[in-house]
Amino acid sequence: MEGARAVLSCASCRQRKLKCDRNQPCSNCLSRDADCTYASGRRGRGFPQSRGSNHQLEDRIRRLEQLISTMASQTPQQGENNLASNNKQDTSSDAISSYSTPAELLGIKPGRMMATDNQTTYVSGTHWAALCNEVAELREGFDRGVLVDHSELVEHLPHGAGPRLLEGLHGTPDIEDILSDVPSMGVASRLVSRYFSSNEISSVILHGPTFEQEYTRFWLDPQQASPAWVGLLFGVMTMGLFLFMRSQEDLPEDLGKPMDVLEVFHRRSTECLILSKYSTTPGPYTMETLLFNAQVEFIRRRDANLGVWVLGGIIIRIALRMGYHRDPAHHSQLSAFQGEMRRRTWGLIFQLDTLTSCQIGLPPMIQEQQCDTQVPRNLRDEDFGPDCAKLPPSRPETELTPVLYVIAKARLSSIFRTIFNHVSLGRIEAYDHIMDLDQRLEKERKALPPSFQMVSLRDSVIVPPHLLMRRYNLELLGLKARCILHRHHMTKSCTDAKYAYSRTACVEAAMAILNHQADIMKEVREGGRLHLHRWFVNSLELHDFLLASMVVCLEIGFRTRAQSALGHDNERSIPQFSLHELITALRSSRTFLDELKSNSDDARKVSNVLSVMLHKFTENSALQQDQGVAINEALESNGTFNFHPYSFELDNSLGPPGFDSAHLQPEPVQSEPGFDPTVEGVESFLNIPGIVGWDQWDAFVQDSRTTE
Repeated sequence: MEGARAVLSCASCRQRKLKCDRNQPCSNCLSRDADCTYASGRRGRGFPQSRGSNHQLEDRIRRLEQLISTMASQTPQQGENNLASNNKQDTSSDAISSYSTPAELLGIKPGRMMATDNQTTYVSGTHWAALCNEVAELREGFDRGVLVDHSELVEHLPHGAGPRLLEGLHGTPDIEDILSDVPSMGVASRLVSRYFSSNEISSVILHGPTFEQEYTRFWLDPQQASPAWVGLLFGVMTMGLFLFMRSQEDLPEDLGKPMDVLEVFHRRSTECLILSKYSTTPGPYTMETLLFNAQVEFIRRRDANLGVWVLGGIIIRIALRMGYHRDPAHHSQLSAFQGEMRRRTWGLIFQLDTLTSCQIGLPPMIQEQQCDTQVPRNLRDEDFGPDCAKLPPSRPETELTPVLYVIAKARLSSIFRTIFNHVSLGRIEAYDHIMDLDQRLEKERKALPPSFQMVSLRDSVIVPPHLLMRRYNLELLGLKARCILHRHHMTKSCTDAKYAYSRTACVEAAMAILNHQADIMKEVREGGRLHLHRWFVNSLELHDFLLASMVVCLEIGFRTRAQSALGHDNERSIPQFSLHELITALRSSRTFLDELKSNSDDARKVSNVLSVMLHKFTENSALQQDQGVAINEALESNGTFNFHPYSFELDNSLGPPGFDSAHLQPEPVQSEPGFDPTVEGVESFLNIPGIVGWDQWDAFVQDSRTTE
């Protein structure tokens, strides 16, 4: 590690990258009529270790806030111009101009840029890695402990770990060579049957009876099949083999080593796509084969992967080129059957874009305002076919069909996408607009078909595992949407009771997610209802749990400041969880992540963060004495905590007039013994976009991560 270097330039010169003459004030600041402020001490000294030295940190914070005011006053025109430009781009936000003052910009979460010597990675402010960094800064306020290594948050994939389609091939084989790897008809039929008998969401993009007819024709003359269709067959067989392996069922005889065969099937499917010239002349079966290719890439790795996101971008652009984003009803060239299958396919593409973008912390690629494709109808495959001149009416949504989940998730994903886009804009939205989105989200959650309404496990005894998992998926999506919607205003609630609803909503949603995590953790263990489906804890659900853990960490940090900021008259606005409930939730989450971290880098990173945070939160002797018994009792009951989110509602008195919600009945908030509020004002500094650089932060908190 490099030795600490003195910070000699004033803050203004460091920001503008000017040579400072180190006078007080310096010549540059004199010519610009700017305040000239210097950092004291040397970089890397860290925070004071003693509680008796808190006044030193408070002095530093005051100087920091003075710097903020000075720098903000120097650049008002820049902020106004940026906001005016953004306002022209998004006419849906009707109150941007009222948020043009620098003081209002303190609540923004623009995201984080993380860098190593070899690469830089950006994630939006809604991503768990950005929140993880935020927690690290809060922890430094308590005292200097084990830092989060930012290079750990930059993904390093081993060589050759990207999607096959993006890596290219060493020579392209001909179709005869590819067909030589198609197994016998008996083995192939078992794999195809296994896939279509599953409840995989991707199966809706294939019309079962039609595919069966095509499959029969294939075996009559394999050479006549198009490369794209052969690639689709390999994709279906890959998924069928994966389902056999996942459920630990007996595999077809004479298949060979399952993992080797799976890789061969996937490689052959990729070769078929290249042979079909998918990128220049996409045609029948191109989109379906691409989606199967992406699905296989997704199941090959647990964590969020940049390559899969890039592959998704290719799929989206080809789909746009083929017109999937335009509703087929307006185009007579497409039959009723083709149009409905395209709606199903677009529904999956739309969800792929939304969820993988959020997972990796980057903006979605589809511009929804340019799309008008409707959700598919609630029809079974036997309800329509290639020869139908007109689609039959949609079945009622009280009737569970394979496509109903796609319909329900498409609607919820739409409002999730709207929320994700708005909170990732890099500017403050009018709070009335945030509350409007909150009500729209709650309306969509309540409008879910009865089959997908979340109820407690105790009341779901006869619910099939696949339906239970889909309920969890939709529930977690809705809770995650509420978390990211209110995250930006969660911090502001510590100093302004106007935003208390956001803090309550965000923390309660995060705690609900962690409660589901604890339930799932029990059910996937041996003897649990989901033990044979333990693969359910895949990358998307893991991302939800990581995000919720970071929110709870932030709340524990905020709790040390909330009472002094809001005053006793506003105690009721603090989220209704005691400190030991929050810590218990994190302990349970860490246990869950510890079981996954051997196979997941994301789980390992956040488990390490939680371990450090829990150590800091529980090392206070007063907290251990007053609340240790309660924590231990909670942990002894299988690591779960007493919170039931199935009727998740918020106190309507915290929302605007007319906001319909039932009152949650929690235990009263008690004054918690705990930690010094030594970081008042720091978070506001961290969140100013484009005004203060990280070098100013280095100068005031003595951090040695960046260079002068």
